[in-house]
Amino acid sequence: MGIHIFSQKFKFSLCATIELLLFCSVLGGNNETDRLALLEFKSKISDPLGVLSSWNSSFHFCQWYGIKCEEHQQRVTVLHLSSQRLEGSISPHLGNITFLQELSLRNNRLSGEIPPQIGNLNNATNT
Repeated sequence: MGIHIFSQKFKFSLCATIELLLFCSVLGGNNETDRLALLEFKSKISDPLGVLSSWNSSFHFCQWYGIKCEEHQQRVTVLHLSSQRLEGSISPHLGNITFLQELSLRNNRLSGEIPPQIGNLNNATNT
């Protein structure tokens, strides 16, 4: 019985720790949040020129085409994909890239409304 109680306490402690880490990573943001947001963006885009082909696990996302990162923390600061014939809609997940300073998607064939989450990008300039 004592082992069972210890097991439940350990399980609760482990679950609480995992939940806290996930909560902090989502709220505080991290470079994994940036990577996932970029992959969500890519999933909604048709890319006839293949410019997003580097957006895969073979390369760190800071080496992906059109991406520039802050050097120390490896956070995305620039997303520049102008004039690439991209088609589709803008993912609201781009609003999770909290270090983004420049977002350039002009001269593409993107449709739909700009997601309100993009308004959360306090550091960004849209070009």
